[in-house]
Amino acid sequence: MRWRVSKSMVGRIHPNGRLLVNFSHKLCQYNIMMNDDRLFHDDMHIEEREEDDDLLPSLFSRSKTISNLNEFDNNNRGKSPSRRRRQSLPPELDEGNVEYKLKLVNPSSTRLIHLITQLKWRLKEGQGEAIYQIGVEDNGNLAGLTFDEMSSSLKTLNKMASILGASTTILREDVVNGVDDDPSHRRVVEVLVRKVPDDQVFIDVRVAVLGGCNSGKSTLLGVLTQGLMDDGRGRARLNLFRHLHEIQTGRTSSISHEVLGFDNEGRVLDYSEGRTIDEICESASKLITLIDLAGHHKYLKTTIFGLTGHCPDFAMLVVGAPTGPVGTTREHLALAVALQVPLFIVVTKTDLCARKGIDGALRPLESIIKSPGCNRVPYRVTEKADVMNAAHRFQDGAITPIFTVSSVTGNNLDLLKQFLNVLPTTRSVKELERLSEHDAEFQVDEIFVVGGVGTVVGGMLISGVVREGDELYAGPLDNGEFSMVRVASMHRNRTGCRMVRAGQCASLALVSINGEQNNSNSPRKSTFESPPFSQQDYPILRTSVEKPLLDVSDSRRLSDVDSDMCGLFADDCSSTSISSDLLHTTFRKGMVLLAASRTQQPISCIMFEAEIYVLFHASLICRGFQATIHVGNVCQTAAMVRLSTKQGLRTNQSATVTFRFACRPEYLRIGSRLLLRERNTKAIGHVTRIYPTNENTC
Repeated sequence: MRWRVSKSMVGRIHPNGRLLVNFSHKLCQYNIMMNDDRLFHDDMHIEEREEDDDLLPSLFSRSKTISNLNEFDNNNRGKSPSRRRRQSLPPELDEGNVEYKLKLVNPSSTRLIHLITQLKWRLKEGQGEAIYQIGVEDNGNLAGLTFDEMSSSLKTLNKMASILGASTTILREDVVNGVDDDPSHRRVVEVLVRKVPDDQVFIDVRVAVLGGCNSGKSTLLGVLTQGLMDDGRGRARLNLFRHLHEIQTGRTSSISHEVLGFDNEGRVLDYSEGRTIDEICESASKLITLIDLAGHHKYLKTTIFGLTGHCPDFAMLVVGAPTGPVGTTREHLALAVALQVPLFIVVTKTDLCARKGIDGALRPLESIIKSPGCNRVPYRVTEKADVMNAAHRFQDGAITPIFTVSSVTGNNLDLLKQFLNVLPTTRSVKELERLSEHDAEFQVDEIFVVGGVGTVVGGMLISGVVREGDELYAGPLDNGEFSMVRVASMHRNRTGCRMVRAGQCASLALVSINGEQNNSNSPRKSTFESPPFSQQDYPILRTSVEKPLLDVSDSRRLSDVDSDMCGLFADDCSSTSISSDLLHTTFRKGMVLLAASRTQQPISCIMFEAEIYVLFHASLICRGFQATIHVGNVCQTAAMVRLSTKQGLRTNQSATVTFRFACRPEYLRIGSRLLLRERNTKAIGHVTRIYPTNENTC
């Protein structure tokens, strides 16, 4: 059944009585599709039909009229948690890591070879993880199997997995008909098959942790990674802080990384029982990297850099139950939606509230999620069956899972860990293979000077492959040029490695190449066209490139940020092999390392064009407006020197804008996503054109 719900349809009730609709937003217009024989959370689809660009700004504006789909009820929520069952599944897809099998009872040798090949394909599609639904037909119908048939099918699946060196874990078991204690009932079993790919040490998933200050982000991460409950005074978060003022104030001001591992059987691997990070990485088949971001509005620049530069696969929004989604929490949610980062929500501090207080925090949160800007269906996770439903529908972007946990009592923390265990990777195998074929591009996020080693840069490899000993372009420098460096050694999660692939984070120890080689391999002057502007036209935007941004003394102080980095590379290179030229090179966040064998010489730009869409602005944006630009790991103030519209820009309007960086050239790629901010002003867009740095523009 298909419904077209517009703003004139308020309070209409579906004939089956399961859905109460109340659309009051002036921009709201959706299509709602629902099958009467399926559960709400498995089949509810809300799609934007018109005025898509006008929906997201409602999250950034301070308006309180964001209510639609105020209440809903369905068969799934009407039953008790122990009686909640699936009725059907979507039809099987040829691509992806989900496979339906009606039964696997005593297959022949030829059939077994075919099944193993099929499992190998599903594991490749899921980058080492595959989901098998046993007792399900290809059309999604839950036929179910008897006890003997299910036992034989699971035995066959285990045999297939063992041949490939994989392991199996039963995630859930549903009764198709009958009652749970009836021996003659038919069941459907969902099995996770996991095998670490041959070219990887473990399956890596990055999760950015968002939320306002005092919401309990760092405490939650401390409990998850340390394996110990908090005392209610923030004891669990002390190991995550990197600076003294963070310990004194209890507020995170920098970006820190913590890891949570899972073995082949889904067991949690944390720092408890005296484990070190090396032991976790060696034993884990799946590693969740939790990126703790700042919650105070004062450090919003750092938070946005973590979202754009660290390229998280998912975002976890942490909300305190006593306060609800207020202040910076709403802004962090809007940023995740604007940057199209899949989001799930964790409500903490439930031990401080009664049940009514928790519901009071969830109601406004669900209203925001169901608003036109988010266009999602909130789904509360209260039991293990909900975890699997949330994981499947979360991949489609149709729902937003909501967990209610306590870092003091440990309530529902096991559900959150189970969800992280089955959380899939966002990039497909084809996409990673395509990126690996491109030239290497490594984004520099952090810089260290390690004693006895030299300059070490940390970041993410966006494309290509980097091996130990490769020569790379490093830059752009303050004059817009690139220098040549060589990779002396590399580490991933404090473990030495010989190669880094696209999509992986690593730390690289760099060695400078002598000046003669630099001169012989320096990029040629660009033959691209110059921008139709001169610096004399905009004297207020004069670029200063004489003053170095980072000298040797500043770089050495960076080593205090992460003192345990010292000695990691000592076995791979000695101090005598480090050229002193590299210590005088100006390294900073926002630089890139590019393959020296690339077909086109690297080009920096001081000016570029972008198509932007204004999410929120109080008045009118005109020529000369300055704001902070975030493009990947690049963060710098830029001014608008030309707009495609003479009337200026207001909220919900878009235009092609030419920007000029205020301080130094940067390396940008056409098509990169852009985020603009200046106080409450927010805009998103993408880069459409770059103007190479030359004498006229520098």
